[in-house]
Amino acid sequence: LIGTEIAAKSNPDGYTLLATGTPFVIVPNLYKKTPFHPLRDFAPIMEMASQPYGLVVHPSLPVKSVKDLIALAKKEPGKLDYASSGQGGAMHLFQALFVNMAGLDMVHVPYKGSGPVRSDLLGGQIKIGCIGLSSIINHHRAGQLRIIAVTTAKRSPALPNTPSIGETVPGYDAALWTGLVAPRGTPAAAIRRIQRDVTTLLQTPEVQKAYQRLGTDIVATDPTTFGRFLAAEYAKWGKVVRDLKLVVK
Repeated sequence: LIGTEIAAKSNPDGYTLLATGTPFVIVPNLYKKTPFHPLRDFAPIMEMASQPYGLVVHPSLPVKSVKDLIALAKKEPGKLDYASSGQGGAMHLFQALFVNMAGLDMVHVPYKGSGPVRSDLLGGQIKIGCIGLSSIINHHRAGQLRIIAVTTAKRSPALPNTPSIGETVPGYDAALWTGLVAPRGTPAAAIRRIQRDVTTLLQTPEVQKAYQRLGTDIVATDPTTFGRFLAAEYAKWGKVVRDLKLVVK
């Protein structure tokens, strides 16, 4: 919050930028009052990249697909637990959105960070989670965990044979995206120049290979497209937060 507030109040001269991501539109929805607003106080520059999370289960759970998980959860309402790195974080909300859209009754188990979640998933203490693809893809390939779906609308090039959740639950789409914004009032010419230069950098083979190794897709949108995306993301996660009654007074 502190860094984002400083960026929001900085001189809009084109020399102050904020590299941000999905929490940029989640966190303001969790509090009734924050020192910045992601849509009113910033000028969108571009979405740079997007990484899916993997909906993952321990191999001991008799689930090999999203359909299997939905069937099991409906057969045993209130008995299946899913882990997250903490209340109100992306891990939590990505799974809560799935649970709500699929009409399931599952129990959220918040941990203190993603590391303990991964450890307990590997140990079988918890059976279901949702983690950034780059953190679990090697465990999936080794058979230690089973990624049954990715959270983005499209399949990930890193796991082309693994379906998206949206193929079973139409309309589901959640990603850990990264983007650039500037203080509101930054000259349009500066924003266009930054977007053009960063896009050129993202198109270099070295950068593309680095992103591919992380299971991350380069997006490189323009300011108008990114602005619409931010508004849609802010509204989407705001509804999830309100549905879960997570707003902090």
